[in-house]
Amino acid sequence: MKNVLLVYGYHQSGHYSAALAVKEELDARGYRADIQNIWVNKSEVIDKLFAIFRRFARNRNKNVPDFLGSQELLTHLANELPIDIDLERYDAIVSIHPYSSFVLAEEKKKKQLNNALIDVHTDYTPFPIVQHEFIDYHVGAIPTDNTSKALRKKIVATGIPIKSPFYSEESTKSDTILVMGGADGFGPLEKILLFLRGLSVDFEVSVFCGNNEDLYHQLLKDRRPNENIFPYVDDMVPYFKTGKFVVTKASGLTATESIATDCIPVFTPPVLFWEDESAKFLSSRGVGLYLPDYEQGSLESLELLLSSPEHQNLMIKRMQKMKRPNAAKGIVDLIESEPIVESNEMNQGNSDLVNDMRDYLGFFQSEHLNFKCTAVYLTEQIKRWLDNN
Repeated sequence: MKNVLLVYGYHQSGHYSAALAVKEELDARGYRADIQNIWVNKSEVIDKLFAIFRRFARNRNKNVPDFLGSQELLTHLANELPIDIDLERYDAIVSIHPYSSFVLAEEKKKKQLNNALIDVHTDYTPFPIVQHEFIDYHVGAIPTDNTSKALRKKIVATGIPIKSPFYSEESTKSDTILVMGGADGFGPLEKILLFLRGLSVDFEVSVFCGNNEDLYHQLLKDRRPNENIFPYVDDMVPYFKTGKFVVTKASGLTATESIATDCIPVFTPPVLFWEDESAKFLSSRGVGLYLPDYEQGSLESLELLLSSPEHQNLMIKRMQKMKRPNAAKGIVDLIESEPIVESNEMNQGNSDLVNDMRDYLGFFQSEHLNFKCTAVYLTEQIKRWLDNN
């Protein structure tokens, strides 16, 4: 029986939900799976570091300082964070947060461990965002395209893992708009609700406040007849299955859950920069509506979507093409050294391009060419490109 460690981020947000989805697949195969948090109660510095992120998230501020994701910061954390877990007892480690992935990779390096380490990316932005020689695989939805051959061998486009009921249960849609800001209820949910009250179309609105109890009680006092206000809800599957739309920040887990259930996402402004990138990527693929602001033009765009079944059906067709119901299975397959992936668009057509570049290389190496310096330069650059591809 394989023994697998699942590590998420600082608190039980979307990263934790993804860990539960992978654990579900591990349990189904009869593996032992432990979910751990390596950050909590380690130091005031760690607490304050993640408080900075939560502050930016709470304010919906895109301008998160670069130093918060720097290699130097991660190296300091890896050198100073005590890992009080016996990593040697695990056959594989699945890390669902970039900070955790880097720190665990450094721990593997220090102790020269040979268990597999899989870094799981949970947003619709290019992955990987951290790299380390002791990370064995990087998985996610959108693989980065310009990278070295060595790194490319580690990249597997499994998709983002979510719990299987989002895919497996039947949907019965009603005219309902879900509104949510993640497990913490971050974001201007009051402002979103006020914005939706300006709609001329008739919809039920369900607002999910997460762990934000103050917000829950505040909205409950002022709710309209067509509004339902919820505190933290453990199982969101029934709501996604019955909702037609979800107004939310573009976090990877929520977007994936909406795609799985044909619940059309409407992405709110402003968002943290990686959520901003995710929203723009998905909407550019015809998945969801990106609202640049809460002004009249955005309200009219949303009304057009809400009142147009043709537009909705087109979006649902786009969403269906992005479904990856076997994401967790693909991750566990890697633990079994069976990296079978449904779709990895990164390498499509690359072999033809490589062959063409080899032909160009032969041309520029000809002794009969003029523009010798240009030809030599192009020869060197094409060789370098071929080494990486």
